[in-house]
Amino acid sequence: MTITNFDDLQRYRSKIIQIASNYKGQNVRAFGDILQDDFHSGNEIQLIIEFECLISHGKHIRLERTLEKLLGHHYVKVIDPAEEPEDKREQMLKEAVPL
Repeated sequence: MTITNFDDLQRYRSKIIQIASNYKGQNVRAFGDILQDDFHSGNEIQLIIEFECLISHGKHIRLERTLEKLLGHHYVKVIDPAEEPEDKREQMLKEAVPL
């Protein structure tokens, strides 16, 4: 199944949350292009995930690759809001939609 919108992404909600929790992640939210009407397969799926503690770059990449495989989408970006500047973090969290 191809992800074409937020509703498609929602079908994977429980699996995404489970995978995130395997990396000590919680409070998973969608952000960016996936929330727009003109989303297409070339766009990134951006997920905001809060982590209990800082994860290594290697684990971060493995998490993204695991989600890409699950979703069948080549561009999945995981954003940890704790690593973003405060002004950007506030804006992202305001626009984000919980899964």
